[in-house]
Amino acid sequence: MCGIAGFTTHRHQPEKPDMALSGMTRALSHRGPDAEGAYTDPAVRLGHRRLSILDLAGGGQPMSSADGRWHIVFNGEIYNYVELRRDLEARGVVFQTQSDTEVLLQAWAEDGADCLPRLNGMFAFAIWDAREKRLTLARDPLGIKPLYYANHRGELLFASELRSLLRYPGFRPGLDPASINKYLAFGYIPAPSTAYAGVRKLEPGQMVIWSPAGRRTEYFWDLPIEDNPVGAGTFDESAEATRDLLQEAVRYQLRSDVEVGILLSGGIDSSAVAALAAPLAGKKLHSFSIGFQEASYNELPYAEMGRVPHFSGPPLDGASLLSSGGSPRCHQPPHPTDARFPQL
Repeated sequence: MCGIAGFTTHRHQPEKPDMALSGMTRALSHRGPDAEGAYTDPAVRLGHRRLSILDLAGGGQPMSSADGRWHIVFNGEIYNYVELRRDLEARGVVFQTQSDTEVLLQAWAEDGADCLPRLNGMFAFAIWDAREKRLTLARDPLGIKPLYYANHRGELLFASELRSLLRYPGFRPGLDPASINKYLAFGYIPAPSTAYAGVRKLEPGQMVIWSPAGRRTEYFWDLPIEDNPVGAGTFDESAEATRDLLQEAVRYQLRSDVEVGILLSGGIDSSAVAALAAPLAGKKLHSFSIGFQEASYNELPYAEMGRVPHFSGPPLDGASLLSSGGSPRCHQPPHPTDARFPQL
C-alpha cells in the first residue's frame, strides 16, 4: 500500500506549507517506506509515500502529464492496466513508464471521470487540473482503499489516514459523539462519518471535486440491480463460472514486479485464493499467518494445511498485546468494515 495526502491553498495556507505537507506524508511512512514525493503549486500541495510494486524505477509519484496540466497521487493498483494501456496506445497516447499510475493518469487526461468505470482495481487518488484549478478525489467502487477529507478555513484537506490529517497545522477537530456511539453499537463507523466532527470518509464509488467556486460530490458507480448471471445455470455450471471468475481476479492481482504474499488465515476465502494463486505464481508466492495462544482464535493448524511456502511466528497473546500498547494518538477506526462487501 501507499499513502497520499495534500491540501489546497487558494484562500489560506499554513505559514510553512511545504513543511506542513512533509509532516502529513511522514505520518504515512509506514504505508510507503520506499520513497517520498511532493508536488507544489500556488493553489495546491500533493504528497505521496510509496510502496513499490510495479515499475520500481519509473513509477515514482506525484506523477505529472507531459503537458503539465495533470498531476496525480495514487494509492492502490489498477489490475487491468496492461489492457488499458494497450487501448490508450491505439489512440495515440505515448507512455514514459511501465507503471499503472501513468495508465491512470493518461486515461484521466483522455477521458476524465468517464475512465473510472473501466478501472479494475482498488484505488484512492487525488488528481489536480492545473489549467482549471480543480482537485478531484476518487475512491474505488468497493471502498477497499481509504481516503479522508475535511474543509478547513475554506480549503480542502485529504489523506489516506486520519493521523495524517491531524498533522495539518491548526487543524484540531473534536470527537463526534454520534459516530462514537455508532462504533460502540456496530463495531465500526459507517461512511461518510468518522470519529471526528467535520472529517469525512470518501464513500465507495464516490468523487469529491473541489474548485475555487466550491465543492461537490458525485458517484461514478453503484451496485447494479440485475439478475446474477452466475446463478443462471445448474449448480455445477454456476460453481464452474464462480471458479473462473475467481481465477481471473487472482491472475490479475498477481501482476507485480516484486514477490507476492498471501495473508492466510486458514478460512475458506484466503485458502481458496491461495489454492488458485499457487499454480499461477509458482515460487514467487509466499503465505503468512498470525496465530494466537487462545485456542478459540487460533487458526494456524488450518493455515498450515496450505501447499505454498508458509511463514508463521510464535502465537500471540492478546492480553500482552493490549498491555504493551501505549495510549492511542489518533482515533483510527478499523477500515475494511465500510467497504460494500466483506474483503477476501
